[in-house]
Amino acid sequence: MIVVAAVLVGLVAYLRTVNIQVLNPKGTIALEEFHLIVFAAALSLLVVVPVYVVAIAFAVRYREGRGNATYDPTLEGNTKVELVWWGLPTLLIVVLSVVTWFSSQTLDPYRSLSSSAPTTTVQVVALDWKWLFIYPDQHIASVNRLMIPEGATVRLLITPDAPMNSLWIPQLAGQIYAM
Repeated sequence: MIVVAAVLVGLVAYLRTVNIQVLNPKGTIALEEFHLIVFAAALSLLVVVPVYVVAIAFAVRYREGRGNATYDPTLEGNTKVELVWWGLPTLLIVVLSVVTWFSSQTLDPYRSLSSSAPTTTVQVVALDWKWLFIYPDQHIASVNRLMIPEGATVRLLITPDAPMNSLWIPQLAGQIYAM
């Protein structure tokens, strides 16, 4: 038990110092994606935690040397138990599927955002092993570095130079393919 506590403390300490960009959203779409990740993780814990609790409980209760506990593995015909172990995961998968489906429609990176902030247009060119960001209004360009004014809405016009590339800025939105 002490080892588990030490590992959890170490994991929490590590996660507080590391910058996981997906978990540090800066834009509207990324924030909604973050909420979806947290919801899916919490929903998954509804299955994972009881499985571990039952596994530990069985290991403790039916360990060798404990003579008063008898194990009877026949659960055939126990409708209540079967409903729980088939129904709960099925219900969770259905809920997760519905939420993910609707979220994928609302988090479309090509959908225009309603914002009163000024829109900055950036032409993005996918080159071999790098990205070229062209700011036509400012008459400047940069390689592999996208600069956005704080609070501005960005419109990315993506063009590939190679057969297929994907642009993913985890703190802003989902992945967009350029073909």
